[in-house]
Amino acid sequence: MLAMYFVAHTAKYLLPEMSTTGSLPSFFAPPETIYNLVASVLMIHAWGVTDAISWNMVSWAVSAEFAAYLLFPPLSLLIGRIPQVGSLLVLGGALTLYWYIGRTFGDLDAPGNYGAIRCIAGFALGMVLYRCLPLIQSLPTKAVSLLQAAALIAVLAMYLYATVQLLVVASVALLIVSTSVNRGWLSNALKWSPLRFLGQISFTLYMTHVVAGMMARPVIYYLGQAYVDIQSDTWAVIVLAIKSLFALPFAYLLFKYFELPARDWLVSLERKRRNAAVVTH
Repeated sequence: MLAMYFVAHTAKYLLPEMSTTGSLPSFFAPPETIYNLVASVLMIHAWGVTDAISWNMVSWAVSAEFAAYLLFPPLSLLIGRIPQVGSLLVLGGALTLYWYIGRTFGDLDAPGNYGAIRCIAGFALGMVLYRCLPLIQSLPTKAVSLLQAAALIAVLAMYLYATVQLLVVASVALLIVSTSVNRGWLSNALKWSPLRFLGQISFTLYMTHVVAGMMARPVIYYLGQAYVDIQSDTWAVIVLAIKSLFALPFAYLLFKYFELPARDWLVSLERKRRNAAVVTH
């Protein structure tokens, strides 16, 4: 995807008439600088080392997850060696990070170039939730269904009316842990084939939706010129639908012919490594 963005940036530089922002003063004009490109290649561009997200912008999320994965082993050891105390320490660390984000950026929606902070907070919270999973699993199905309904109502209410953003995080956390037991009405609803399909391609869909939106620009431009009387709210929904129509087949093709084969290839490499280790010992 970074290579595709590099090609798109090159086209924008060589053909400014095709760009919505006009001609570029130089190829590596900010924020698409060489430094930010190197940070993107190293997957550290969401660690607060860049002044803005650029190039493959959506990959900040992967960079943020990369940071969380690096912290996962020591956090796992902490929780595994001293479960109760370790869980409280990890939870305290997550809440501290959320407090820091709110104080530094004004709300919990930290910009993408600092996304690792927010991701690590959510990741640590998820580890603590996993420790709570046996408690939810011990509940009867009716109780799980009631908990899912309460969590869903809480998410909507907190999203619309809460002035403390951490309450939104807490309600979403309850919704996640209550549906992860694969029982109850909401868990069953999420097993619907179209939703499962969207879940399967969700990563590819996220990584490609901006490029798909770029591909849809000529259609959006033509319809915008043809139907100038459409209200702005309605037009926003139409634009979203057009981008989705472009993004879904594009994401599916990449999922089927790139992501799945890449997964199989990585699994085969790991199997070969394990077999080689067994033979050696």
